[in-house]
Amino acid sequence: MVKVLEWLKTRESRSTKNVFSTPNRWKISKISMIFSLVLLILVSGWHIGTRFLRSGRSANQSVRIAVLPFQNQTGDKASDLPILIQSVIVGELLGVDELKIIDPYSLNTMIESSFAGFELKRETPFFHALRNLEIAFIINGAIVKTGDQYLIQSSITNLLNSEIIFTNSIAIENEDVLPILRNLAQKILYCFQIKILAYDQEKDLRPWLKTDSQNLSAIRAFIQASRYNYQRESELAERYLRQAIELDSAFISPRIWLISKLVEKDDLTEASLHYRQLVALQLRASPFEQVMIDWAGACIEQDSAKQARYLALALDYSPHNDILLFSLARLRYIMGDNQESIEALNDLIKLKTKFSPTYYLLGANYFQLERYKDARETLEGALVYKPVEPLIYSLLARLSIFDGDTAKALYYEKLYLNRISEQRMPLSKAYENLALQNHAHDRYDAAIGYFRLAIAADENRAEYHKGLADVLFEKGLADSAAGEYRTALRLDPNDADSHYRLGRIFQQKNTADLAISHYRAYLQLDSSSTKSTMVRKFLKQLQPD
Repeated sequence: MVKVLEWLKTRESRSTKNVFSTPNRWKISKISMIFSLVLLILVSGWHIGTRFLRSGRSANQSVRIAVLPFQNQTGDKASDLPILIQSVIVGELLGVDELKIIDPYSLNTMIESSFAGFELKRETPFFHALRNLEIAFIINGAIVKTGDQYLIQSSITNLLNSEIIFTNSIAIENEDVLPILRNLAQKILYCFQIKILAYDQEKDLRPWLKTDSQNLSAIRAFIQASRYNYQRESELAERYLRQAIELDSAFISPRIWLISKLVEKDDLTEASLHYRQLVALQLRASPFEQVMIDWAGACIEQDSAKQARYLALALDYSPHNDILLFSLARLRYIMGDNQESIEALNDLIKLKTKFSPTYYLLGANYFQLERYKDARETLEGALVYKPVEPLIYSLLARLSIFDGDTAKALYYEKLYLNRISEQRMPLSKAYENLALQNHAHDRYDAAIGYFRLAIAADENRAEYHKGLADVLFEKGLADSAAGEYRTALRLDPNDADSHYRLGRIFQQKNTADLAISHYRAYLQLDSSSTKSTMVRKFLKQLQPD
């Protein structure tokens, strides 16, 4: 038997033609041959159109799988269904690079010659022989008859520990077995994609995955969402999160992620609706999920301290989790805890993560701590990691302004805008970002130009008009600034600072009535800040009594 095993080991990954070959004693009927032709078309369609798993596994890291001919326990000795099921499953799995499928012709020949036929007891000696071939998983099953009904029972076994990781029983209700068998093959494929390949390679997703769910399509949608999230394709990520929720309303993780996205978009109404549904699921949640549900509530409350506390707790359940570490580092940056943010990023940097936003966040922390050399080296070194986080270009442009290198600043600004366009993100916000950072360095003309581009892209955002007005005011163009402040107030009547600025403009122009009107309007919106004390002082000057 050893020679047979050695021979079999060299005969993997045959052409599709050989996949559908079988020993003589298992003749395939005409209908099965037609079905095989259809299957070839289906396999091609999967390979071209629907395969989504693209991990970094090399060929020698592939998972070796043997698909056994299903055992015929119906009493019908003439049935060719066992081999047909084997062919369908092999054909479906051939579309995934990370799975190395044992050639079924060689496998079947080995079983016949070494174990006296297909109907052997599949017990320890048989599994041991397959393990000697370094086969990691076997797909096994049987066709059984219960009364008038035929069932296809299938399982996937991990040969390393003899653990059964998948079971399924499906009824044959009519003569058209094509959709039934293809459905079974898809479920097996999803299991490998989710429970083995994605689960093994994306350790940071493990606590988020509901691997006990029978709705593997929901898990698959969630994994797809995570990948779009990684690529900064926010709209596509949100679409797949919603799809996962539609497929499995009790799936906790996609709701948590969706709440985070909704809060970023200021859609607190829908976020709160999803949070209430999470609370209803909390009793059946894992400890990790319970903490993250609380984190989602803190996001809606916009309580940064609570969010940080819950993320730290979640790391107790999933140590060194890159997703959690990045989220915690980002939150600490927002809170102004730059050194703590850097410490949270250290684990990611040591592991040489290729997630571009990690390096932007590190560079931004260095920038805030005025460690400009470290910031520049970090950001420039991160340009090799694709896709590049757009804000890396933006911050490099700002550092170039610091260096007085206007040409380089403009170069990076163009790269920033190009990346924003590639990601189909709103250009108006990118223009505002460039305007603000140019304004911060007193580059008034550049700031004005970018604010005007932002307004041209979206004229109904009060903050763009307010930002432009601030630059015009500081440049000494008071009349132009006043027009933009008025537009900002028309779009946002609660903009207290625009009332303050208009008050200052009219006070300087000795137009007391208008200045008083705007100062009073300011105090109606803000009566307790330091600036309100100044406004009261100005009013006394204008109304000496």
